[in-house]
Amino acid sequence: LQFGKADEGAVVTQYEGMTREEIQAELDRTVRENMMTVSVAPTALLDENGDVAVNVINEESNRFPQRFSLIQDGEVVYRSGTIDPGKTVSSCHPDHISAGPAVIEIQALDPESSEDHGSPTRVDISIVEADES
Repeated sequence: LQFGKADEGAVVTQYEGMTREEIQAELDRTVRENMMTVSVAPTALLDENGDVAVNVINEESNRFPQRFSLIQDGEVVYRSGTIDPGKTVSSCHPDHISAGPAVIEIQALDPESSEDHGSPTRVDISIVEADES
């Protein structure tokens, strides 16, 4: 084992010369800049045409565009395009889906490159047939 050798993939932040309060303020600023509000309806209606009313909202206050995936039984059945802050996807048409449990996975995107930014957030939802609601 070698101690003291920097991890080549690590990002090291230097706080030398900063007070505890200054370090905390810097950490708090980083968190604020990367926060994201996720808005998803807990129940999605499946209509007779196979459209699902998901109501995924990228809140105006978010800094990042988003993309979402609709997942059922471990399989991605729909992946959205980019959703800019202040925009809503009210419905989508997955390849195949049925009534039952599902997951909507929200991924923040880098505004410049559209690459994934940070870790995705998963929300458990229920798909119900429109006539059952």
